[in-house]
Amino acid sequence: VIMDILMVIGQYYPIIGGAEQQAQKLSEELVRQGHNVEIVTYTRRGLKKFELINGIKVFRLRGFLYKSIREYSLILSMLLFVWKRKNKYDLIHCHQALFPTFSAVIAGKLFNIPTIAKLGSSGSMFDLMLLGKNHLIGNLYVNYTINNINNFIAISSQIFDELKTFNVPVSKIKMIPNGIHIDKVKKNNNKKDIAFVGRLSKVKNIPFLIKIFNHLNIDSILNIYGNGDQKKEIQALIKHNNLENKIIIHGAKEQEDIKYALVKSSIFVLPSFTEGLSNALLEAMAYGVVPIVSDIPGNRYALGEELANILALPLDEQIWIDKINYLHNNPYILIELSKKVKERASLFDIKSITKQYVKLYEEIVN
Repeated sequence: VIMDILMVIGQYYPIIGGAEQQAQKLSEELVRQGHNVEIVTYTRRGLKKFELINGIKVFRLRGFLYKSIREYSLILSMLLFVWKRKNKYDLIHCHQALFPTFSAVIAGKLFNIPTIAKLGSSGSMFDLMLLGKNHLIGNLYVNYTINNINNFIAISSQIFDELKTFNVPVSKIKMIPNGIHIDKVKKNNNKKDIAFVGRLSKVKNIPFLIKIFNHLNIDSILNIYGNGDQKKEIQALIKHNNLENKIIIHGAKEQEDIKYALVKSSIFVLPSFTEGLSNALLEAMAYGVVPIVSDIPGNRYALGEELANILALPLDEQIWIDKINYLHNNPYILIELSKKVKERASLFDIKSITKQYVKLYEEIVN
């Protein structure tokens, strides 16, 4: 059965983040599998109202400039957009349970289109908590969304449990993880570089990496890929510790550049305070890069219990220093772990994840 799906997300390519990458990967794979997908998002300065991106129609909605009524005008623009196409879509799939999802749920309810939302973050960044906190009548938005949406998608067990704390019925929660492309590439096991990929924000805890890098007994470079509001602070910390030749910030890069960077790395580091299910972590694993990560539920879920017991660590500087030194000095162990993480990553192949979504779409629509 060919499905017609409307994807809803707050921002989209060329703005790149974890949720945006997932929306793009899933949309493009759905099209490859024969389904029809359109994407609606909100506009940003300098971006077109409409464009075709990799064969998918992307519409960007505008609101009024006046701050006091902007929020409500964005709801109105979503309603008008869906109303004009109400006979076109089988289902609305929202990415992140934030304000655009609330708007889409209203539209779905009014025009009798089933709606689902995939949550992106857990812990202090949990979607429904932010929706309630960041808006004047946010709790109303949260309650309306919970009561009128068909299903929430939890990408990790932690998000599943957090949804239950918001009194979401278990029958409304489905577990489908993030998906990644599994490329057949040969990793260079002779390379000793260490990589971090992600936003340069407080939640990613990058200053922790700078502290431990000052005490590592290895001849490696830490390559940091990403941009964010902590960039200047991180640069100042690197300079203060005289690590300009050991830690290099490359900024945000295209996916092909990230792929090349990971293939030539031996270790991937992610000391985040909280994660939903990190795209960067899954992609590093898919290329056989051994991850050393903070011991939080999203990271443990990505690794699986066996690997998590070895590679998910408490945020203790000495423990991280000892682990990185040990792996660096024992290349045969590193190679064995590389094989295991690559095997684990195959469970998150975007092709099989997309089939899980199609099955859910069909169940809801029928």
